[in-house]
Amino acid sequence: MFTIKAAAELTTVPPTTLRAWERRYGIARAQRTESGYRLYDEEAIEEIRVMQGLLERGWAAKQAAEEVVRQRGLQRLTSTGSLPSDNGLLVAARSLDERAMASVLDEGFASGSFEYVIDGWLTPALHRLGTAWRSGDLDISAEHFTSAAIMRRLAAAYEAAGSPSGGPRILVGLPAGGQHEIPSLAFATCLRRLGRNAIYLGGDLPASSWVNAVTAQPPAEAVVMSVTVPSDIPGAIEAMALLRAVRPNLFIAVGGAQAPHVPQPTLLLEGTIPESALRISEFLRTKASNHHAHHTNR
Repeated sequence: MFTIKAAAELTTVPPTTLRAWERRYGIARAQRTESGYRLYDEEAIEEIRVMQGLLERGWAAKQAAEEVVRQRGLQRLTSTGSLPSDNGLLVAARSLDERAMASVLDEGFASGSFEYVIDGWLTPALHRLGTAWRSGDLDISAEHFTSAAIMRRLAAAYEAAGSPSGGPRILVGLPAGGQHEIPSLAFATCLRRLGRNAIYLGGDLPASSWVNAVTAQPPAEAVVMSVTVPSDIPGAIEAMALLRAVRPNLFIAVGGAQAPHVPQPTLLLEGTIPESALRISEFLRTKASNHHAHHTNR
């Protein structure tokens, strides 16, 4: 770990610039000591060097930062580790054993990057959990117990990812009646880890509340709605209709098993949660670049 002074000496980037990059773009995020001092790991140092190299080649600061974040996302998608078996999750769930559940989740989330764990371990484990519940092999109390434990872990990861102090807001949540929050919160966390200003709104959000959230100041750039089960579809359709009436050009992405049944989103999300988060980040980056080029050439 390196202090900000040591990081500046290693990279020849002044401390004031390092602070500005972190604040404005989410680049080279530092860990903090109990006293509030910044500490940079090897990954952060590498991001500083990549950013510096792009600037030296003539890139604008904003575009350079977006490229650093893009490379970070690709690296995390392939950050491999030895993933644990999902059998331990079922055993802890059946016994309602908090200590065992904590141990299983500790092992799972320590086995690789957040994105790799979500894709390679947590999603398959949750699928197996759901199958056990539907077959009657797992009581609903055990399913709720496990979901609550996972949500606490995801909430901690969401907070730890932080959020840029600026940048367009992306609202993430579920439509009216939607209760399956784990994929949606994991998605919002992935977006934050890509440097996006993602705000998680939670489940069971009425259409009128989606409109209120989108029109709050500053206005949101995008909405990402999770449509997981058939009962989520009517609420999603209603919310989309109201949002389109208020903001016709609003970017609306829809993901989840039932997403194909929601008509005409701006983007239909398919693939894994981390891949979809990276896809949205890339889509919005391209859109912003095109918009900037259009106004520059006018």
